[in-house]
Amino acid sequence: HPVSNAKGSITVAAFSRHQELDRCLAAINAARGNRDIQLIVLHQTGFPEVSKVIEKWKKTINVLVTTESQGKTPLSNINLNALLCREIAFKWLLCDWSLGIEEDTEIAPDAISFIEYAYCKYGKNPFFRGVNLGSNEIFNLEMELTYSLVSYGIQGQASMITKKTWDHFNIAKLRRNADKAGLDSMMEHYVKSGFMCTPHNSR
Repeated sequence: HPVSNAKGSITVAAFSRHQELDRCLAAINAARGNRDIQLIVLHQTGFPEVSKVIEKWKKTINVLVTTESQGKTPLSNINLNALLCREIAFKWLLCDWSLGIEEDTEIAPDAISFIEYAYCKYGKNPFFRGVNLGSNEIFNLEMELTYSLVSYGIQGQASMITKKTWDHFNIAKLRRNADKAGLDSMMEHYVKSGFMCTPHNSR
């Protein structure tokens, strides 16, 4: 399939789940292979076992940010950490797309190649918002590049958004509302005005 020259990144916000984080980072590195894709990890301190996992994978991490709790509630911390990760990707690293992954999520080996395929095909489409890596289908090699175009929002566990999608939002407002709703639901109204590309295999 066509190869995209777009600049991409993967972000992970880590806090308390060290075993899940270890599996998450292993899956990310297997999926990205030798591609020049930036791995950004935000480490909210407080759990020594998480620090050990990050040290284990440190050579594979391009940008490592260590922070204390930013918000007053777990929800606000989750949202603020996710926003900071995306800001690093889009504002500092000037990425064209960024895949946000929760620390308890393992992406499939074909996840990154599918994202590159989808961006190459739809990157110039004004209604393209990104890619959701969610599927209930059993893996089938014959369905490797099959997908659906859906508009019901972002699946927060593993979703890629484009820089155009990011640029639509007032980030300061999202930060102010970080304790009110999940980031995916705050972005949903705009995402629903276009489409997310959802593979049938990758998750």
